[in-house]
Amino acid sequence: MTVEPWTLFARATGRPVPQAPADHPVIGVTWQEATDCCRWLEERLGGVEVPLPTEDEWERRPGRRRP
Repeated sequence: MTVEPWTLFARATGRPVPQAPADHPVIGVTWQEATDCCRWLEERLGGVEVPLPTEDEWERRPGRRRP
């Protein structure tokens, strides 16, 4: 979950808005909060599925710095 969609959700639901670039990952949210955000986005997009990436997808994302 990146900052951009989270910010839309946060503003609509009264949660704190992160102070980070839009394309950065959101930090300090639970898996449940991220899932709630996805469901909220799905409702606004007319039922288009908005899944969280799997751990493998997240690890293989473009631009990830590997240790």
